[in-house]
Amino acid sequence: AHIVREYLSPDFLRALNTYSLPTLASEIMGTSMYHLNILVGGTSAVKITTGVVEVVVKGAVYSEYLIAIYVVSKVLLPIEMFGSSDVPPPPPCRSPPPLRSG
Repeated sequence: AHIVREYLSPDFLRALNTYSLPTLASEIMGTSMYHLNILVGGTSAVKITTGVVEVVVKGAVYSEYLIAIYVVSKVLLPIEMFGSSDVPPPPPCRSPPPLRSG
Protein backbone atom coordinates (compact mmCIF):
# COMPACT_ATOMS: atom_id res chain seq x y z
CA ALA A 1 0.00 0.00 0.00
CA HIS A 2 1.15 3.50 -0.80
CA ILE A 3 -0.41 6.21 1.33
CA VAL A 4 -0.50 9.92 0.50
CA ARG A 5 -1.68 12.71 2.73
CA GLU A 6 -4.04 14.23 0.13
CA TYR A 7 -7.49 12.97 -0.77
CA LEU A 8 -7.36 12.26 -4.51
CA SER A 9 -10.88 11.66 -5.78
CA PRO A 10 -11.44 9.77 -9.04
CA ASP A 11 -12.63 13.01 -10.70
CA PHE A 12 -9.53 14.84 -9.48
CA LEU A 13 -7.25 12.12 -10.87
CA ARG A 14 -8.93 12.23 -14.29
CA ALA A 15 -8.63 16.04 -14.40
CA LEU A 16 -4.87 16.00 -13.88
CA ASN A 17 -2.26 16.27 -16.58
CA THR A 18 0.78 15.42 -14.47
CA TYR A 19 1.17 15.50 -10.71
CA SER A 20 3.92 14.40 -8.34
CA LEU A 21 3.45 13.92 -4.63
CA PRO A 22 5.33 12.34 -1.74
CA THR A 23 4.03 9.26 0.00
CA LEU A 24 3.49 9.29 3.74
CA ALA A 25 6.72 7.26 4.11
CA SER A 26 8.64 10.23 2.62
CA GLU A 27 7.12 12.64 5.08
CA ILE A 28 7.68 10.42 8.12
CA MET A 29 11.30 9.73 7.18
CA GLY A 30 11.95 13.39 6.31
CA THR A 31 13.20 12.59 2.84
CA SER A 32 12.30 13.43 -0.73
CA MET A 33 12.29 9.74 -1.63
CA TYR A 34 9.23 7.61 -2.40
CA HIS A 35 7.26 9.90 -4.69
CA LEU A 36 4.33 8.92 -6.88
CA ASN A 37 3.98 10.53 -10.30
CA ILE A 38 0.47 10.63 -11.72
CA LEU A 39 -0.08 11.00 -15.47
CA VAL A 40 -3.21 11.09 -17.58
CA GLY A 41 -2.71 9.58 -21.03
CA GLY A 42 -4.39 10.43 -24.31
CA THR A 43 -7.04 7.79 -23.64
CA SER A 44 -7.84 9.46 -20.30
CA ALA A 45 -6.31 6.47 -18.54
CA VAL A 46 -4.84 7.50 -15.20
CA LYS A 47 -1.34 6.11 -14.75
CA ILE A 48 0.96 6.16 -11.74
CA THR A 49 4.70 5.65 -11.94
CA THR A 50 7.46 5.37 -9.38
CA GLY A 51 10.28 5.30 -11.93
CA VAL A 52 10.46 1.50 -11.77
CA VAL A 53 7.01 0.51 -12.96
CA GLU A 54 4.03 2.29 -14.51
CA VAL A 55 0.57 1.12 -13.51
CA VAL A 56 -2.92 1.92 -14.74
CA VAL A 57 -5.56 2.89 -12.21
CA LYS A 58 -8.34 0.37 -12.87
CA GLY A 59 -10.94 1.94 -10.59
CA ALA A 60 -11.84 2.98 -7.08
CA VAL A 61 -12.64 0.35 -4.47
CA TYR A 62 -13.69 3.07 -2.04
CA SER A 63 -13.82 6.84 -2.35
CA GLU A 64 -15.38 9.05 0.27
CA TYR A 65 -14.13 12.37 1.58
CA LEU A 66 -10.61 11.92 3.00
CA ILE A 67 -10.13 8.28 1.92
CA ALA A 68 -9.72 6.77 -1.54
CA ILE A 69 -8.57 3.22 -2.28
CA TYR A 70 -7.73 2.32 -5.88
CA VAL A 71 -7.15 -0.89 -7.81
CA VAL A 72 -4.03 -0.74 -9.98
CA SER A 73 -2.77 -3.05 -12.73
CA LYS A 74 0.56 -3.96 -11.08
CA VAL A 75 2.45 -3.58 -7.82
CA LEU A 76 4.11 -0.17 -7.46
CA LEU A 77 7.81 -0.60 -6.67
CA PRO A 78 9.79 2.38 -5.31
CA ILE A 79 12.80 3.33 -7.42
CA GLU A 80 14.81 3.90 -4.24
CA MET A 81 14.55 0.19 -3.38
CA PHE A 82 14.41 -1.47 -6.80
CA GLY A 83 16.44 0.84 -9.07
CA SER A 84 15.51 2.38 -12.39
CA SER A 85 13.53 0.59 -15.06
CA ASP A 86 16.11 1.82 -17.57
CA VAL A 87 18.21 -1.31 -17.27
CA PRO A 88 20.43 -1.91 -20.31
CA PRO A 89 19.82 -5.14 -22.21
CA PRO A 90 22.17 -8.03 -21.52
CA PRO A 91 25.13 -8.45 -23.88
CA PRO A 92 24.59 -10.78 -26.82
CA CYS A 93 25.30 -14.45 -26.22
CA ARG A 94 28.56 -15.79 -27.56
CA SER A 95 28.66 -18.83 -29.76
CA PRO A 96 30.11 -21.89 -28.06
CA PRO A 97 33.69 -22.72 -29.06
CA PRO A 98 34.03 -25.23 -31.91
CA LEU A 99 34.34 -28.87 -30.90
CA ARG A 100 37.81 -30.31 -31.10
CA SER A 101 38.16 -33.43 -33.14
CA GLY A 102 40.71 -35.75 -31.84
